[in-house]
Amino acid sequence: MSVQNDDLQVIAEQLREVIYKKQKGDYVGAAQQIIGLAKAYPLDEKNRYYNVIVYYMDLLDYLIQANGKIDDGNMLIRMKIIDYYYTISYEAIPEDIKAPLEYIIIRNVEVFPDEELQEYFEKSHPIIDYDEKVKLYYILHDGKKLFFDEGPPEKIAFTYRFICMEQHINSPHRYVTGDFDVKEGDVVLDVGAAEANFSLGVVERSSELYVFEADEKWQKALEATFRPWKEKVRVISKFASNQSDECSVTIDEIVGDNQVDFIKLDVEGAELAVLKGADKTLRQNPGIKVAVCTYHKINDAEEIKAYLEDMGFDVEFSKGYVLASLDALAPPYFRRGLIRAVRKDIL
Repeated sequence: MSVQNDDLQVIAEQLREVIYKKQKGDYVGAAQQIIGLAKAYPLDEKNRYYNVIVYYMDLLDYLIQANGKIDDGNMLIRMKIIDYYYTISYEAIPEDIKAPLEYIIIRNVEVFPDEELQEYFEKSHPIIDYDEKVKLYYILHDGKKLFFDEGPPEKIAFTYRFICMEQHINSPHRYVTGDFDVKEGDVVLDVGAAEANFSLGVVERSSELYVFEADEKWQKALEATFRPWKEKVRVISKFASNQSDECSVTIDEIVGDNQVDFIKLDVEGAELAVLKGADKTLRQNPGIKVAVCTYHKINDAEEIKAYLEDMGFDVEFSKGYVLASLDALAPPYFRRGLIRAVRKDIL
């Protein structure tokens, strides 16, 4: 039997109609009839409707078993994403969206919808040790002790595997790449450090290192991690922002007129405010590099890009996309991971 794209498109549309139709009817009967029709075709994996049909068949089977109810949050998000892109002409979907979309159709919703990154995560098995002197667990990161806040080893292992996946060479969340990196003797700001794996990775190259982390749970661990370099590492236990008060501080206030060469910025949606609080720092340091996350809020990528370009930066997005946010995930769902920006001149 010869199967054309049009044939499979009709089947896909029938399956989708059963799933999303509002009127009551023989839900199970209609679903089973269409599933039977789809199974009668020798589905070709090269056909672009193949995975969509397989997904809808699996989803219908789930709905039949669950009497039409879905209480799985990931499945609901997956449905929304696939349905949104199904209503768009395939040719109109950006080329760099097609691979992560295919991952979601075939597999599931992940923060990083990428098979290579997920395989890296699954194969990672860090060794966790306990330091009796400081009473904290740690993992050797680039040969140096990275301490963690108090918690069960299983949670620490998961966290470490995830942050290593974030910094995989092909991750959209990777801060440095190629020439965009911390150089010997650089002054570095790690804003939103958490456990500070980034800082620990560059501490020996840095001449000065400012570690911004306001969460109290990390303070003891940060002190232990950077004790060997306490002469050049300063931990700032406040939120970086565009204004200074009891809980917050601006980058400009912290560094003053001092040189800054590299800023890494990951602050859960407050990135633009922090940049505005670093206006003087960004303007007075030619060649300064800024790696800033752009996925926490739906408009972050466009707004941060425009702001940095207006400040005289060359701006480039990392490759790939992230499926994560602090606001509600909304179309087009896939978000740019971060911007790497380099200052061109002095304004």
